[in-house]
Amino acid sequence: MVVGERYSVELSSKVGEARSSNCQSIRLSPEHDVPLWVERLFVEFRTSIPQLRRLQEAEAWLLNVQRSSKNKAAQSLADSCLERLHLLPWRAAVPGFSDAVSLTTHHLATFLTNHWVVDEMMNAGLEWIVRKLSCPSKEGARNHQDAAIANSYFLDGLRTAQAQSSSAYVRRRQSSFDERIASGKVRYLEIPVNIDNRHWAGIRVDVVEEHAWLRDGINRSAKPDPSHLSLIDWYLSSLLRKTVKLAPIPPKTRTPRQNDGHSCGVLYLTSLANEYFGYDPWSPETAVLARMNWFCRTSSWYHWDRLFDVSRALLSCVLVV
Repeated sequence: MVVGERYSVELSSKVGEARSSNCQSIRLSPEHDVPLWVERLFVEFRTSIPQLRRLQEAEAWLLNVQRSSKNKAAQSLADSCLERLHLLPWRAAVPGFSDAVSLTTHHLATFLTNHWVVDEMMNAGLEWIVRKLSCPSKEGARNHQDAAIANSYFLDGLRTAQAQSSSAYVRRRQSSFDERIASGKVRYLEIPVNIDNRHWAGIRVDVVEEHAWLRDGINRSAKPDPSHLSLIDWYLSSLLRKTVKLAPIPPKTRTPRQNDGHSCGVLYLTSLANEYFGYDPWSPETAVLARMNWFCRTSSWYHWDRLFDVSRALLSCVLVV
């Protein structure tokens, strides 16, 4: 493994020259000659290293929670997350999501670290909320059937659509999201905002009152960016067939204060879950618990009982051998 990690790039750069010279192997160092057929294996190994390191980082993070947390609920959840983490495939897509979400096991493990929440993780969490909202039998959802939640690419998509057709937004085919807004069934629109790949915030739009405010854990008095509101005005005006001019207002609910550089994405997801389902709000004291909860929620479509059975079967084979 050490050889593979140290020399995989050098191997790739020397393969063409070796093949043109009809060589059967490449000398990477005085101690290491490798046959050409291992090139693909080394490339595969190199792409696996980040995933392996992320899994190891997540395991260390959970072990630290077990050792240092004074919260019994956090310790118990860390035990469960650690067990699930050990069952995850190394490199695989996480099942259960729509084509709009490309969540992998690497992203799942990232929830269990202090790393930035990337778009795939944000969209997986948002889709989990959307599905829960669509089930009236679930707690809280029956009171929020007039809400719609966009994904992290929504504003970029509007920007592209406006550049292609500045006169009016052209409704996407078979888009239930657009259809609900056009039919007047949506009053509240939640839009995540990725600020320079450094910070997550979110715009909440009241379509009826035509105003908007910002959920932001760092600048809690901030208002939505005018350029974003202009895009949303254009979008809503086209779908509702009337002129919409959103007015930025101060936040109607107080967003928890973020005091670190990595919790903004989880804070935003947790704030929505608190708003729509009454779940515990995010706080600096529960930040670790919130990350583990989102790991569990976005991995909830795994058949963990089957993975446990496979793990036991593999272990029994090893013990027999």
